[in-house]
Amino acid sequence: MPDPEFAFQVYTTIPLDSDEFGFLCGYLDQGIDFKPGPSYEIYSVPQLDAFTAVEHQRREIAYRKNVRPAVEGVFPGIAKVNARAIDKEGLLLLITTHSYRDWNSRRPDEDQAGIQWVAFNRNVPQTPSVPLVPDDPYFTHELYPEWNEIEVINCNDMRAMGHDLKMVYYDEQWDYGLGEDEGQPCPSDSPISAETLTLLDQKANSLSPDRYTTITEIDGSVTIMSNMHAASEPDLRYIVHLKFSHSVPDFIRMAQAFTSALVANLPDQRSIHLNFRQSSTSGLASLGSVVDSHRALVASQPCLGIGAMQTIRLKQDRSTVRMRTFPNSRTEQEGAIVFSQGCKTFLVILDRPDFLTVPGVLFLQADMDKRDEDDTWFGFRNTDLYQVWRCLTMEWVARRLAMLSLEEYPPKTQTPETELAMLSLEESGALTQPLDTE
Repeated sequence: MPDPEFAFQVYTTIPLDSDEFGFLCGYLDQGIDFKPGPSYEIYSVPQLDAFTAVEHQRREIAYRKNVRPAVEGVFPGIAKVNARAIDKEGLLLLITTHSYRDWNSRRPDEDQAGIQWVAFNRNVPQTPSVPLVPDDPYFTHELYPEWNEIEVINCNDMRAMGHDLKMVYYDEQWDYGLGEDEGQPCPSDSPISAETLTLLDQKANSLSPDRYTTITEIDGSVTIMSNMHAASEPDLRYIVHLKFSHSVPDFIRMAQAFTSALVANLPDQRSIHLNFRQSSTSGLASLGSVVDSHRALVASQPCLGIGAMQTIRLKQDRSTVRMRTFPNSRTEQEGAIVFSQGCKTFLVILDRPDFLTVPGVLFLQADMDKRDEDDTWFGFRNTDLYQVWRCLTMEWVARRLAMLSLEEYPPKTQTPETELAMLSLEESGALTQPLDTE
C-alpha cells in the first residue's frame, strides 16, 4: 500500500506505547465525519515542549526534501497547510497527556486538555531572508511588520479541533515546498562571520557613552540605560534574551549594537533601560526554559514594569492614564490594545547574530487572555499558550517596542465593552494614577 499524500505530524512530550496508537488515532479523529479518515505520522520519542518539536520538524522537512526518492507511490514529503485559515505553513500536533486512553468515554464537546495545535513558519532561522509580504491575504492593504513564527494553542475542545483538522485536510493540492528554499539547519555553535562582527562593532561604537551607560551585572547579564536622573522612569524598559552562541566580548557589543540600532529609530529624547541575558543553549530547543526563567525574573521583581510608557486617552470625557504596555496585537493601530492587554508575558529574543541586516528579532507572548466566545475557528474553550513573531526590520522593532502606533492612531471612542475592560485594568493595578485631562 503506497504512503499517503498527506499525513498529520504528531509529536509527544510523554512516553507513548506503540500498541496504543489505535486509541490515539481514534482520539484525534473525533469530529472527523468522512471515510477514509486522515493519516497520522507519529514521532514517539518525547520532546521537551512545542519549541523542540518545531525544531525537529523543520529538520525533518529539510531532510526529506534533500533525500526525496524518485519512486512513484512513495510519500514525497511533509506538506504545507492552512493551519490558521491565513496562509500555508507548518503544522504539528503535540500530545501532552494520556487523556487519549479513555477518549471514547467522553463527549466530543467535553473539555479534554492534552493536545497542542502548533502552527509555525517552516523557514529555519538561518534562512537568508523572510518573505516581505503580508501573511494574511484578506488584509493585503496592510503590510504587517512581523512574520508569524510559531503559534501554540492548547486544544480543550476536541470537537472544534476535529473541525479544524477537517478544514486543513480538504485541500485541492498538496504543496511540499520542493521548489522553495526554506533553508537548511546548521550547527547552533557555528562561528559568527567576520563581516557580521565588523557590522556589530561599527554599530556598537556608535552608541554614545555620554547618553548611555553599559553595566555588566553580577549575574552576567548586561544592562544598557539612558543617563538620566536616578528617580526617573525610562520610557522603554525591556528584557532581551540572546539565543545563539557567542563569547562574552561579543555579548557586550551585540547588546550595544542592538541598543544603538533601536535608539536610532526612536523619536529623540526617548529614554531606555534594556537588560540583556544570555541563554545557555541556542535555537528553539530551549525557548521554553527561557520563558520560565523570564517569568521567574519578573516575579522576583514585582516593581519591574515591562514595556513602553504611554499616555492613553480612554474616551473623550475621561482623564488620560499613564501605563506601560507592550506589543500584543498585529493591528495596534485599531486601538483595541488600549483597553485590553492581551497577554501578561512578553519577551524580546535575538536568535541571529546578523539581526542588523536580516530579520533576527523575535517577539514572544505568553499567558494570554481567554478567547472570545464567538471564536469559531479554534473554539473559544481552547487556550492560546504562545505566539512568536519575527520582526522584519530594526525600524519596526523600535516602532513596536516604543508603541508609537498609540501616538499616531488615537484610540477609538470608548464603548460600554471597553469601559468594562478599563475597569478590569484598574482593578488589576495595570493603570497608574490618572493624569489631567487634556
